[in-house]
Amino acid sequence: RGYPSDGSRLLMRRVLCVVGLLGGLSTLSLSLRRLRWVLSLGLTANRGYQSQGRAICRQGFEERRRRFGPVMEGEAFRYPPQYFRIFPRKFMRSSVRGAGLTGGAASPDSRPAASRPAASPKKRKKTEDKSGKLSENGNERSKKSEYRGGKKSEEISHPPSVTRRPPEDWREVFRLIQQMRGSQEAPVDVMGCERLADEKSGAKVMRFQSLVALMISSQTTDQVTSKAIQNLKTNLKGGLCVSGVLQASIEDLESFLYPAGFYRRKAQYIKKTAEILHKDFSDDIPPTVDALCNLPGVGPKMAYLCMQCAWKVNAGIGVDVHVHRISNRLGWVKTSEPEQTRRELESWLPKEHWTPINPLLVGLGQTVCKSRRPLCGKCAVSHLCPSSQVLSNSSAAL
Repeated sequence: RGYPSDGSRLLMRRVLCVVGLLGGLSTLSLSLRRLRWVLSLGLTANRGYQSQGRAICRQGFEERRRRFGPVMEGEAFRYPPQYFRIFPRKFMRSSVRGAGLTGGAASPDSRPAASRPAASPKKRKKTEDKSGKLSENGNERSKKSEYRGGKKSEEISHPPSVTRRPPEDWREVFRLIQQMRGSQEAPVDVMGCERLADEKSGAKVMRFQSLVALMISSQTTDQVTSKAIQNLKTNLKGGLCVSGVLQASIEDLESFLYPAGFYRRKAQYIKKTAEILHKDFSDDIPPTVDALCNLPGVGPKMAYLCMQCAWKVNAGIGVDVHVHRISNRLGWVKTSEPEQTRRELESWLPKEHWTPINPLLVGLGQTVCKSRRPLCGKCAVSHLCPSSQVLSNSSAAL
């Protein structure tokens, strides 16, 4: 009737320990159930991302096959599963750009070996990796990327071997644009990059000045580019040449290039380019498109235009924002990138028009076919242009 005995207290302690252990086990079981439920939700969401990514890739792949045809016989859709597992959202954003042109990596032929055609030992399958560089190892991407002057080197893809059918009435449109451009002067006709080089200063210096003018002209008007070239010619020791740039400091180059767009970065590019040309090319510029693109700050458009105006070699079409915009407005191409526009134009446009098409369309874009509020009422090809606002307004009035 008094205090419990020692045996009773020991029994109570054991009972409480067992009850606590059972409670802990039940709580752990509930936590494991909740964790399993959360993981199942995450896996379900990941499967949803995978299905959406597959649909986007499949749509871009079919679009590529419709426009360009199959790359090889037995080509089938294949997606990289590692992107779905690790970066599902990132792959969904980048799949439209990548799958729209290449359609993913081409899978090997699934037919039996006996029914496959004999492959020639001299031919190897070529695929295009992320950087646009062709590799001859099937689906294997090049593991090493060469860097020179702080810029990743890329090989330029050449025109396709299969020519595309030219658009209807393109010759009439080209002739009318030539007539319209002959009657009005544009800034490119007076201050274009090919007109800023001094022909009396020597062949090497003239070619270097043409390259520098093209490097400055990126995202910069012709008026500002012309002023920057004149500043460099006047203020550099020895004029605008490789030795003059090497003697100048980065701060001096920046002050001479101002107010050109990205003048600080362009000053560094011009300085590094001068060092490379002095070391590897004897103060001259490279004579090929691929070598020019290896220089810092030089892209495909600059390389092709530099080959035309400096080396007098018609290696390809220089496509800038004006050529890209007007070619899409005229219905000559249906592209989203200037490099795609170049490849499509070169597939059907005669080679004798590759050089004059750039100043022709650039001047048209500067005067009439502007990016915002184009002057379709003053354009001579408005009746043949599918993007003309004159035709759309007249049809709306009817």
